[in-house]
Amino acid sequence: MPSSKKKAYRYKFDPSKNKYRCPACGVLKKFSRYMDFYKETLLPEKYGKCDRENNCGYSLNPYTDGYARSQKDSGKESESVSNDRIIASTKKIGTIPFKYLEDSLGDYDNNQFVQFLNNLLGEEKTKELVERFFIGTSNYWDGSTIFWLIDEELKVRGGQVILYDENGKTCKKDSDGRIRRHNLGVHYTIADYYMSIHSYIPQWITDYKECEKFPFPFGLHQLKSEPKVKPLAIVESAKTAIIATAYCPQYIWLAIGSLSYLNGKRLSYLIGRNITLFPDNGGYFRWSETAEKLSHLNIVVSDLLERKGEEGSDLADYFIHYDWREVNNSNE
Repeated sequence: MPSSKKKAYRYKFDPSKNKYRCPACGVLKKFSRYMDFYKETLLPEKYGKCDRENNCGYSLNPYTDGYARSQKDSGKESESVSNDRIIASTKKIGTIPFKYLEDSLGDYDNNQFVQFLNNLLGEEKTKELVERFFIGTSNYWDGSTIFWLIDEELKVRGGQVILYDENGKTCKKDSDGRIRRHNLGVHYTIADYYMSIHSYIPQWITDYKECEKFPFPFGLHQLKSEPKVKPLAIVESAKTAIIATAYCPQYIWLAIGSLSYLNGKRLSYLIGRNITLFPDNGGYFRWSETAEKLSHLNIVVSDLLERKGEEGSDLADYFIHYDWREVNNSNE
């Protein structure tokens, strides 16, 4: 029997996670560059993607502009290579032991996002949302929240630790004023804990780091108990999906994680359901283009925030100006 070798793309983003100046908008440390995994060198500076998706949106892929083909045709190397150094293009979905989720369910007086929900929605509705979405508390940053990524079989596939301020906005500065984004994969925070206390990392964390991250929408576990005829609504962030659930419970609210994460693979779990996309302000046309390519799904795209939202705002920013009970009643 012939040996089965995994095939991986030769050109992928630099795994070191270094960030560079964007060639389009010129902002420092916002540009991810492509790397030639065969030569272990960076591609020319124009190849990469800017993190400022709404404000810039620059992206140039070596496979779409002919660069990869030119390298193949010139005989330098194939577009893809089989090599143990290269991470396979198709990764398995990792699992985080359920006990970490269970251990996080509490200490909500010190969870700044939960306290924000209390002030916005009241304790009863907040408790309902905490239980529905398994909202966790982390002490990685004092007051931070864990949004667990759970599938329909209630297996924990990932999670994000995020610190919010009293206004429900992601903290972007440390206490000393230094700019820092307080958003990190939960497996990294668990690894840091083990290293600081026990000076070792459990094997499952090492294995998990090689697995696919955010392979499906946040909130997918709701589909296990909700009727199949109930329509779905998709937003970018978990925070927005949770708040929108209080305001418009006629939908099952999911979050895709990022403007660029919307694709057929992540939505493959939703085939046969009616889906409405609610992109952030500035993302309508991009999500509309993606929706057109996913003709096998029943998708419509709302332009609500494009018409009524402020620049860069999301649906949560729009909703919180209203009393959730009034909006809820108007939808009945």
